Amino acid sequence: MKTLLLPTDFSACAHRAFRYAALLAETSGARIVLLHVFGLPVSTVHEVPADVSNQVSFEEKRAHEALAGFRASVLAKTGFPAERVESRVRYGFIADAIVGMARQEAADFLVMGTQGARNVLDRWLGTNAQRVVAEAPCPVLVVPADAPVTTPRTLLYAADYDRDEAVALNAVAQFATVFGAKTRVVHIHPYYELPVEKTAKELKATYETDEVNFRNLNRDEIPEAIETYMRTHKPDVLALAVYEKGFWEKLLMPSVTKHFLQHGHVPVLVVRK
Repeated sequence: MKTLLLPTDFSACAHRAFRYAALLAETSGARIVLLHVFGLPVSTVHEVPADVSNQVSFEEKRAHEALAGFRASVLAKTGFPAERVESRVRYGFIADAIVGMARQEAADFLVMGTQGARNVLDRWLGTNAQRVVAEAPCPVLVVPADAPVTTPRTLLYAADYDRDEAVALNAVAQFATVFGAKTRVVHIHPYYELPVEKTAKELKATYETDEVNFRNLNRDEIPEAIETYMRTHKPDVLALAVYEKGFWEKLLMPSVTKHFLQHGHVPVLVVRK
């Protein structure tokens, strides 16, 4: 692991996310790239092009100054080595700029804070975190505003045993290895659905050790079942996998990932299949 990308809006959530990124970077030896994405105030929409250009330059200067202040603040609070923290400023749409920077920097992990869905409009449009995890080229660790910042010792991976599960589990295992953490793999399926025995058997044969164990559960409501399991076993990180869905899948199938990004209280590690 060489590069962690941390988008920041300078909020308390972003400060908390940096603390988590610092834990990950300290253990792995990675550098942290800070990214701030800025746009223009609504009032500039009807201005002439020259005025807009001037406004972009003005906002960019302010963004650089604010990012320098954020960098100084988090370094002072965490004691993380300054030479391993770089800064980037980009103009544009937040999610697009984050995903583009992750590709440009060849980021191994993306760490970002989130306040979840604060109102009805957020729930309808989706938070920036949801948009990023859907398109990011690397695993994304989303840190909620109220999540404790501690070294992960236990991960819960809620596996659906669909598509290429080995790819997702391998990414989760790599994250766990950085911290020497244990991983619980739980497959929850409705009562009317038969467990995917072949996939489970193959994964167990490859991954099951003292550090990784598997369990199948029958429940009708998957998000509620995961929440119940988490209350009992208290994982430090919840891991989920995403994949590209077709139109009808998006329309008909509720998103477990979306639920926990909006309402979760522990960091969520999202990996791609």
